[in-house]
Amino acid sequence: MNGQRTVGEAAGQVHRIRYLLLHAYGMGGTIRAVVDQANAMVAAGHEVELVSVVRRRDRPQFWIDPRVAVTALVDQRGGRSPDSIARRAWRRVRGKVVPRGEFAAGYFTEQVERAVMDYCKALRDGILVTTRPALSLISARRTPASVIRVAQEHMNVSAYPDTIRREIARHYGRLDAITVLTRANTSVWSPAPRSCRSRTPCTRSTRSRPRRSSRSWSRPGASCRRRASTC
Repeated sequence: MNGQRTVGEAAGQVHRIRYLLLHAYGMGGTIRAVVDQANAMVAAGHEVELVSVVRRRDRPQFWIDPRVAVTALVDQRGGRSPDSIARRAWRRVRGKVVPRGEFAAGYFTEQVERAVMDYCKALRDGILVTTRPALSLISARRTPASVIRVAQEHMNVSAYPDTIRREIARHYGRLDAITVLTRANTSVWSPAPRSCRSRTPCTRSTRSRPRRSSRSWSRPGASCRRRASTC
């Protein structure tokens, strides 16, 4: 984590923003919130991409601005390929990057987990916004520091099991910024420095643990709103 850098430092510039979603083609509050943000950011003049970890439908369920690029890492429209018994046993011994307790852990077969790790590792610039703990943890561990890494939380931190919270405490300090649902959620983080000046309000994180963040911004002219939704 680069403790000297914030997303707000480059305010006013045109950014390349990538939103990494579990299933951008699905339905749900998190998907809608992120699609709204992507549409708002491209309308503001930024270069925006929605990256769907898996694809299980031909068409997205929410309207996406045609200027927003949409890509998928693993196409599952022909069916999901589960790990074999031998691979599951090997991964249990080796350990998974996605910890137990992640509500979407069932999506992360070895193929899917590897695709996300390879994607994050290959990035070199821009802003990567991850939208659930599994993706944020992979980003923290695999995305190069040349990329601005933002973890966007769509659940109250208290709702996560201990397995997730331990991994968050261990790895989120490498990220550049974190956003949470409400100001009440900031009580679990360290006292904050000055706020970032950016379209998506967020704050710096420290080497040891994340610091304060603020509510997610949804669209131009809208006020910050609480979001309590999941994929």
